[in-house]
Amino acid sequence: MPSPILHHKSPFQTLFAAAPNYLKLRTFGCLCLPWLKPYHTHKLQPKSVPCVFLGYSNTQSAYLCFHLPTQRLYISWYVTFGENTFPLQNIINQSTSKTSLPVAPPVSAPLLQLVPPTNLVLPAPVSIIHQEELSLPASNSDTTVSTVQVNLPAPVVSQRQHNMTTRSMNNIFVPKQLHNTTTHPLPDSTEPTCVSQALKNPFWRNAMSEEITTLLNHAVCDLVPPAASQNLIGCKFVFQTKCNPDGTISRYKARLVAKGFNQRPGLDYSQTFSPVVKPATIRLILSIVVMNGWSLR
Repeated sequence: MPSPILHHKSPFQTLFAAAPNYLKLRTFGCLCLPWLKPYHTHKLQPKSVPCVFLGYSNTQSAYLCFHLPTQRLYISWYVTFGENTFPLQNIINQSTSKTSLPVAPPVSAPLLQLVPPTNLVLPAPVSIIHQEELSLPASNSDTTVSTVQVNLPAPVVSQRQHNMTTRSMNNIFVPKQLHNTTTHPLPDSTEPTCVSQALKNPFWRNAMSEEITTLLNHAVCDLVPPAASQNLIGCKFVFQTKCNPDGTISRYKARLVAKGFNQRPGLDYSQTFSPVVKPATIRLILSIVVMNGWSLR
């Protein structure tokens, strides 16, 4: 606000040498239509509903809009105002016309006690008026207490619309049972999990022998003495049973693999190589060779 000490200027105008922007100031309690697209859960909801302007947000540059039918507060920046319309004025007029206030005789120190009646039904547009009861103890014997009865609307208590008696009304609760078993349980796995189990079966012993023979024939590794500065990587056998379409066992497969989880990239290895070639890659190379007239050697 302007001050005579500041030569009839506001503190904002004195500090920033510019007139404050009053475009955001709106009439309290007027009609406002906020943009409710951020609050929507489906596309058929209305883009805006009539609300009451209650003020400004303390955490962001936005307006506080209160929707009376749903008792919900919306925070929005895109708001259209109707400052000549006040939705609360109609509600106050309706409540005043239905409210009788007997005037109590004047006393020196009156104490008021608002007693809401119990035989009224709350109308829909007057849902924002709350019941209040003020009862203060008398400070001395000379103080009189005057009671004023105000016909405030009472909340509507929902009534049951059916005569069905449920088990919860009779305090009958059945605990839930969780069944971990299935009608068709999975068969036990016949594949061994370690070498000691595989050595007891002749089929797995033959599969392990074929794997070792194949590795030696292809010379995939060389036997060298270990060095103290090297990280030794262990190995293990992985077993898998191959089955036919009818469920019978086709072959027993055993593969010797390295424990790669003990390796550290950049220290134990720097490159990776995968010998897998897709058929599409081979067809592409052959087509390039044929188009250029090259020969494969």
